[in-house]
Amino acid sequence: MENYIRKILQGFIRFQYSDSLTKQIHHWLIGKENADLKEQALKEIWDTTEAKADLQTELSFSHVLQRLNITQPKKSRIIYLSPLKYAAAVAILCVSVAMTFWLTKNAVESKTVLMVEQYIAYSGGYPFSISGDIRSVPS
Repeated sequence: MENYIRKILQGFIRFQYSDSLTKQIHHWLIGKENADLKEQALKEIWDTTEAKADLQTELSFSHVLQRLNITQPKKSRIIYLSPLKYAAAVAILCVSVAMTFWLTKNAVESKTVLMVEQYIAYSGGYPFSISGDIRSVPS
């Protein structure tokens, strides 16, 4: 019985039949008689079927979407950049990192030099006198 059901289903799947026969097979499939065997045969067919999409598959799918009033999803476009554009992007990144490093290094060094110059005593002593709590700068 199991082989008989599988043969019916495989023949139904492989060939195009009239609408009346297709309706009869659909009613037979949803019937409760031998439901487990039909389910098992359908699962075996599903597992052994190789999926091959072609232009007819795409057209059928778009027809189903039209019947269901669903818009077909847009195909996403992958943007390919030439190797020259990748090289330019890497070069810009390297130049910007180098410039940032150079500017930061020079800014920090110049502040450090200014700080050192402000706190080094003159050979003749400080230009101001420190005595007690009051500091005075000579005029």
